[in-house]
This record gives sequence, C-alpha cells and structure tokens, in this order.
Amino acid sequence: MKEFSKRNWNVIATTRRPDDAKELNKFAAKNNNVNIELLDITNNQDISNLASKYQNQTIDILLNNAGLTPRYLSAFRRLSAVEEGYSQREF
Repeated sequence: MKEFSKRNWNVIATTRRPDDAKELNKFAAKNNNVNIELLDITNNQDISNLASKYQNQTIDILLNNAGLTPRYLSAFRRLSAVEEGYSQREF
C-alpha cells in the first residue's frame, strides 16, 4: 500500500475495524490518496456497500490480504498445521 501511495495511485485500504487501525489511519492522514473503508469479507452487506460506493471507479489492481483459519485451530498453531484439503476447499 505504501509503495502504491508513493507512486500517487489512489488506494482503497479496507479493514474490519477502521477505528482500531491506528497505523493505517496515521498513514492515510498524511496521504490524501489513501482512503480507509470498512470491509469484512464475510459480511455481504459490507461488500455491497463498498461495491456501490466505488461502482463508477476503475480499479486497476486488487490485492486481497484477507485470511481464513479453521475455527478448531488455536491461534497459536503454525500455519503448516492447517490441513491441505481444507485450504484447497476454501481457496
């Protein structure tokens, strides 16, 4: 995001909790080409709202850094513990 912003690209940065994204908010405050938007990719209403807001804008690149972990895994387990079949089904 920082590199794209440096190149004067318009950046739409999404997060599930915009108010908690302190570093992102600081960066956006200093860079008027960065917009922070609420988006939880598991919430269809969030997706619809964002799509409606930007429906008339061209998007040249989309980077998705959202992740999904099986609920049965502890947050302290390594990524390699995720079953291969699960990740193939989900992605």
